Amino acid sequence: MMGLLIFVNILFPFLVLFASEDLFQKSEQMILVLQDVEKKKTTLQLYEIVEGQWREKGSPILAAVGRNGLFSASEKKEGDGATPKGEYPLLRAYGYRSLSRIHFPYEVNTSNHYWVDDSSSELYNRRVKGKPKAKSYHSLLRKDNLYKYMIVIEYNTDPAEEGKGSMIFIHPWADASKPTSGCLGISEEKLKEILLWLKKDKNPSLWIESYSEVK
Repeated sequence: MMGLLIFVNILFPFLVLFASEDLFQKSEQMILVLQDVEKKKTTLQLYEIVEGQWREKGSPILAAVGRNGLFSASEKKEGDGATPKGEYPLLRAYGYRSLSRIHFPYEVNTSNHYWVDDSSSELYNRRVKGKPKAKSYHSLLRKDNLYKYMIVIEYNTDPAEEGKGSMIFIHPWADASKPTSGCLGISEEKLKEILLWLKKDKNPSLWIESYSEVK
């Protein structure tokens, strides 16, 4: 895996040319999520523009993906247990308590905040305040701290297409060895570091891919 990471770091400025041109032109911070060719290990690497050049920030961060791996956005369905590949803007984050020294849109979730995953609802894939009139929704204030910090991956959010998947976040993992239901899971410590690193005025983005797609 180390050889792969060195390869990606060297070629990253060229790799971003294959990402969404509009998103790349706006972004000065990017998180690259890369799954190895054997689909056994996934890492996050932070990048930012420094003096006009893309540079890696810190060391790779181990991550957990959906129990069924990575699916393209065209294949992704509600409840399929897969993490969607592709490029997404990072626009907002939430958590259980306020954070100081943060320069990224962040709000505190309460016991009255929910996320709707009922694909037939007009509130599908939205955060709402107050119990919604929907068949399925989830509290964002959980006892297991799974959403203690959460960055929204803007997959199928604007607009939300019925049945294409919902509730895709970066959140603390339950355990390093356990896959997620479709989100990206990382350690709580690293997630908090990322939250403090993100800057709204740098238009941060996320790129999720497998090694086979970028080599």
